[in-house]
Amino acid sequence: MKKIVILFCLMVLSTLCFAVDVSEADLEGKWLIVKMGSMDATDMEDVWQFKDGMWTAISSGKALSPDKYNLNGDVIDLGYSKIKIVEFNGNSMKTKQSGFEYTLVKQ
Repeated sequence: MKKIVILFCLMVLSTLCFAVDVSEADLEGKWLIVKMGSMDATDMEDVWQFKDGMWTAISSGKALSPDKYNLNGDVIDLGYSKIKIVEFNGNSMKTKQSGFEYTLVKQ
């Protein structure tokens, strides 16, 4: 039992140590998708834009209809989908959405 408690505490602490700290102000702006999984995506010029609480996907220069989002810790909640922010340093971020991993760079 003691080993289980120690293992549980280590798991909780490791989760806290690696939690991503990001705010809505940090997200504001345009983010170029440079990788989708292991595939280089820079030449596709797809962008995520965060502005005034709205998230817009821009693909090949054409913007899709913007969606309202809520930032809950390290999760961007679009209502119909959630984007988990895995890494964030202000200039780049890695995310996971529906099993896909994206690497983005702030423009």
